[in-house]
Amino acid sequence: MKKFKRISFAAAAIVLAAAMSGCVGFGRCSPEYCASDKATLAEVNEALASHRELGAPAAIHAQVINGRAYLTGLVDTDLEVRRAESIVAQVAGVKDVVNSLSSRNTGR
Repeated sequence: MKKFKRISFAAAAIVLAAAMSGCVGFGRCSPEYCASDKATLAEVNEALASHRELGAPAAIHAQVINGRAYLTGLVDTDLEVRRAESIVAQVAGVKDVVNSLSSRNTGR
């Protein structure tokens, strides 16, 4: 019974830690960044849409919080993953890029 409690406690601690790390990474914008984050997000989306080689505009989802751009979605190759990050990093107002894009073909 003690072993079960210990395992249950460890599992609960891991789940709690994982949940809290998600909250820290994707919070709300600070008051001083909210307006500029909206403008920056519009520029990020425009920059990504202008590069048709990255696929349909809806293939990459972008979010900007406190000047940090978060990218998620699916592109065709690893080169396109890096290219999207490079494009977004050049947008004025982007201080950092968190690239969570995946590629359909990791062999290219």
